[in-house]
Amino acid sequence: MTPQIDRHPRETLDRLLGVLAADPAVKSVHIGGSLARGEDDAYSDLDLWVEGEKWNPECLGGQFLVATKSEIAGMPFIHGVAVGGTIIDLIHSAPKWEGCARLDLPAPTPMPPAPLPGCGLVDEFWALSLKHRKNFMRGYEKLVPFGLDFDRRLLFRAWAMSETGSDPGPNAFNLFTLKSLHDAVLTPRRMALLGMPLRTREEILAAVEAYREEMTRLYPVPSALELTVRALGLAN
Repeated sequence: MTPQIDRHPRETLDRLLGVLAADPAVKSVHIGGSLARGEDDAYSDLDLWVEGEKWNPECLGGQFLVATKSEIAGMPFIHGVAVGGTIIDLIHSAPKWEGCARLDLPAPTPMPPAPLPGCGLVDEFWALSLKHRKNFMRGYEKLVPFGLDFDRRLLFRAWAMSETGSDPGPNAFNLFTLKSLHDAVLTPRRMALLGMPLRTREEILAAVEAYREEMTRLYPVPSALELTVRALGLAN
């Protein structure tokens, strides 16, 4: 399966706006972040705010590869990756979120509603790995090692699942729990992966790729998200 790839977040935005324009519960759509400031590039995220007290985000369910729901400043918040590979942060509520610019809606393109796709451990890994691309492409690779801490934690949990049949969860990273998992999980090969050097751009790239390959080894049937992340590439 060849994934759809958006070469710029504005391609994703145009598609989402068409779907939103067809939804009578949408009162207005606003954009923030770099696109609102005119400072966007091919690696920018989409920061959207949808006004509509009765708006159901399942209107856009089919437009996401993965999504998580939470709250920000007391308002419903969706963070995810869209079809095409753009990272999206979306607030929906009233009144309007300050600092956003109102967008003109295009001709509507009705789409059937669909549940927002969930985000399991493997999905979370690929969504986080996608974020490394922005730093590599913008020349900020020195920031990537900080993000790799999350990759390592997700790999550790995936190893635990493969050995014990259960996910120890994000709260497993304390001295007591790690002691009990040490013998079952941390083989010499895995320790070598966790200890890969991160001194140069080339070494950081090698570590990201090695972690990706390890997750694929554990879960060899690729999701649409993994296929999209790989198709986008990691660095020039």
